[in-house]
Amino acid sequence: MDKNLGKFCALSDRSDISCGSLMTYNLSKRNSWMTLHHIDVLELPVIQNLDDLIFFHHVLELSYYFIPLAKMANDIFDLLFFLYTPPEKFNCNGSKKLFLCKLFAHLGFYPEDNQIPIFIFRLIRFEYIDALINKSIDLSLERKLDQWLDYCIAIHPCANCFRTLSFFMRRS
Repeated sequence: MDKNLGKFCALSDRSDISCGSLMTYNLSKRNSWMTLHHIDVLELPVIQNLDDLIFFHHVLELSYYFIPLAKMANDIFDLLFFLYTPPEKFNCNGSKKLFLCKLFAHLGFYPEDNQIPIFIFRLIRFEYIDALINKSIDLSLERKLDQWLDYCIAIHPCANCFRTLSFFMRRS
């Protein structure tokens, strides 16, 4: 994903780059193929435990399946860029759920009628992520967020191909 180009597919001559790397590169295009050259990896997300790893992989998987190719989405790029901040910011599952709900809101998903109060949805959609994930949520709202996340996943035609659904199974 590129801030200016959106999501795109490209080839690279380097095999040591992992998915989710924050990097700079030069891009060349020949016919319909794009190739990355002169790649410099700037940063990788800080992964402190298995939950962080599963969450990060889940976000990558959702991005892969839900973001269309060539979608210009500065708001989504900036949201994903937030994953490179210290992991202490995601100190509980509630903050991870709010992050995922914000991702789905940026992708154009809206909760079913009365599933989440409209003022809560607006807060999720328009509040800066660093302020949003510091909000405390009660158990009732957390369950509604769970239902909305479950719905967003379930309606995707490739939902049965997702490999990181264990993140959803482990939510509490």
